[in-house]
Amino acid sequence: MTVNSIIDILRKASDHQEPRGVCAYPTGIAGIGSATRLSYTELDSLVTSNAILLRRLQCDTESPVILLHFEDHLDNIIWFWSTLYAGYIPAMSTALPRSEEHRTRHLCHLSELFDKPICLTRKTLQNLLTRESPLHVVAIESLNGSPAEFVATTETSSGAPVNSGGGHPALLMLTSGSTGLPKAVSLTHNQILASLQGKSHSLCVEDTGHSFLNWIRLNHVGSLIEIHLHALFVGYDQVHVPPNEVISRPALFLDLISRHRVVRTFAPNFFLAEVGRYLETSQEEDRPHFDLRCLRYIVSGGEAVVASTCAKVSRLLVQHGAPENVIVPGFGMTETCAGCIYNLEFPAFDTRNENEFASLGKCVPGVQARIVSIATGDSPASLG
Repeated sequence: MTVNSIIDILRKASDHQEPRGVCAYPTGIAGIGSATRLSYTELDSLVTSNAILLRRLQCDTESPVILLHFEDHLDNIIWFWSTLYAGYIPAMSTALPRSEEHRTRHLCHLSELFDKPICLTRKTLQNLLTRESPLHVVAIESLNGSPAEFVATTETSSGAPVNSGGGHPALLMLTSGSTGLPKAVSLTHNQILASLQGKSHSLCVEDTGHSFLNWIRLNHVGSLIEIHLHALFVGYDQVHVPPNEVISRPALFLDLISRHRVVRTFAPNFFLAEVGRYLETSQEEDRPHFDLRCLRYIVSGGEAVVASTCAKVSRLLVQHGAPENVIVPGFGMTETCAGCIYNLEFPAFDTRNENEFASLGKCVPGVQARIVSIATGDSPASLG
């Protein structure tokens, strides 16, 4: 099957001979039995039905954007694809500001930014969104009773679907807004597909039937593209766990890797340091051994990787079966579809060169980087 848009990624994965799919844990994780599993075939069927409901939705907006505001990984995944299948452009909502004043300002800004879009959410979150903004908020629980008339436009002036692949926008990612109101970064189908091809080449995974693990909110480009879309692209299972369940429990992180035979996941420097402290304590207290022979890549980004700290963590992970270069420092931005440079020679390269912080490594195919001197504007080096 030819892949011309990110929609084709799910359709191709749904045709895979092996019944692979999404395994999602809700908040309040209790054990193996508490997860919900949805095969890619089931997901494709479900979002196809949801797309029909969205196209029947009667509203007066002409915005091609649907803002998705959910607190559950599975909700985000299901309605992200439902939006795409309906021909809209999904925009992943970030967590709302705690201050009522800031929250109102934030929601009004999003309404203006996306030209009064539909905002999909659950009933439990609806009141918080409707009483403080002009957003057209629709609870997914109400969609089954939607009228048959479709008013919102999902076509361009030429009659072509808005979200049709190629150079058209596939999705919108909101920035953190840490320096002001959030901005929306538009990522095209071609950008995302090129990024996934580059990641697959640099972070090669054999067809072992293992999983990718995500524990970051899906409004982050790293979790959405690095894990969710990449797993689909290579036809792997994927496991999603709420951030608050993992962030203070490094043992759970390691247990999930072992339990779900995880081959690829993500962890920033501060969390890797927590994993290291836990493993050191485990040695002293004779805690359980984790089977990490499945694990190939823990990509680490978002902040500088302290070479000495993560080299120690690498040695501790090796004792549980992981390869010596399992920690992969990397760099990327929302505009580069997350990681585009990876260091596959950590910690050996950085230890040998006595680096305080891990180097970023080499660009994935299709990406070039240039080092520019801030003082002179000269370009002393280029990295391919």
